[in-house]
Amino acid sequence: MRPITRLCAAFILSSGLLACSSTPSPAPDAAPEAAQPASKPASAPTTAKPDKGSKAFWDGVYDRQEYVYGVEPNVFFAEQLAKLPVGTVLLPAEGEGRNAVWAAKAGWSVEAFDISPVAKNKAMKLAADKGAEITYNVADFADPKLGEERFDAIGLVYAHMPPKVRDAGMKHLAAALKPGGVIILEGFSPAHIELETPFGPKSVEVLYTQELLRAALPGFEMLILEDAQIELDEGYHQGKAAVIRMVARKPQAKP
Repeated sequence: MRPITRLCAAFILSSGLLACSSTPSPAPDAAPEAAQPASKPASAPTTAKPDKGSKAFWDGVYDRQEYVYGVEPNVFFAEQLAKLPVGTVLLPAEGEGRNAVWAAKAGWSVEAFDISPVAKNKAMKLAADKGAEITYNVADFADPKLGEERFDAIGLVYAHMPPKVRDAGMKHLAAALKPGGVIILEGFSPAHIELETPFGPKSVEVLYTQELLRAALPGFEMLILEDAQIELDEGYHQGKAAVIRMVARKPQAKP
């Protein structure tokens, strides 16, 4: 079922969504489009849409009252994090904070970041509404300036971006993870395109494969690495989805 959106203004990546018209909104592609101005006369100049993945694009996606990907955590992330001893967790490309807030309520010390200041503001509001404490920074995935060996776990939930940005960011994430720490990931795979759903990226280069993840995390132990077809119920992500799921453990430090 396609989501109902309000016409007066209401996913996360990452990560994340009151009385108005109940007209169904057009289903999004990788993310819902930012609200567009009313039609202009043919002679009026037009403004180019921001590039997908840019700060301006994601600010436009999140600049609405509803939480684009909902306010509940991703199911796979929550299930896997709950199996670990409570510690410090990083949520990159976290969007509106749904996973960060859930983790904080579960007792974790949470740090998150996203390229969008609008996403940060909504995440902090969600945290305040839920009585959760999180640290949230505005940062670029390719160079988030995280430091080394700081986190027990990292959660990547539908964090899709151009290969150069993704590859650079994964190196920072691997370095920021403590020895023995884990990365939990769920994201769309190339098989998702074949489902012809109205949501999710349509460019193969931004999707995840098992081979890509093994190459991005050399030396990591793949505790879970699988393709799966699931039913998503996360805000604008509604329906069948073909995904990659991963839990990868960083090697312990050598004595």
